[in-house]
Amino acid sequence: MGRATHTATHTDAEKPARRSSRHVPRLILVPAIGAFYFTSACGLDLLDNTPEEYDYVAMCTDSRTGNRVEDDQCSTAPQEFSGGTEPSFLWFYVPTSGGYTAPPVGQRIAGTAGSYTTPKTGKGGAPAIQRGGTPRSGGAITRGGFGSSGKAGSGGS
Repeated sequence: MGRATHTATHTDAEKPARRSSRHVPRLILVPAIGAFYFTSACGLDLLDNTPEEYDYVAMCTDSRTGNRVEDDQCSTAPQEFSGGTEPSFLWFYVPTSGGYTAPPVGQRIAGTAGSYTTPKTGKGGAPAIQRGGTPRSGGAITRGGFGSSGKAGSGGS
């Protein structure tokens, strides 16, 4: 009889252990899934904190010649420009809603709708602007911008 009691006590002791072991994976799984969704929503590239859709794409240009230049030439260009004395290198802002094409590096931006003046409004109020990242070879300007694949090929000369 003592043996049966001992077995019953042992079985009762195992049940809570089994029950808690079933809950441990859930406790680990929930934060892991939450972390996955957080990083996928924020993007793995935390430095590229950009909106899904842009109102404008900015290309670096030599304001004296009107030619598109490498993006790194605009590293000291003003982020806000509204006219006046123009520095040599400026961002040239092109709306993404017009189906425009960016010229390749070295080509004139003439005929491309846009402005050196920093836009003040966009679809949702303040404009969403992508400065740089336009492929060196040029291409269609879309609301989604050019994305990180274009940024990778935009440096150097």
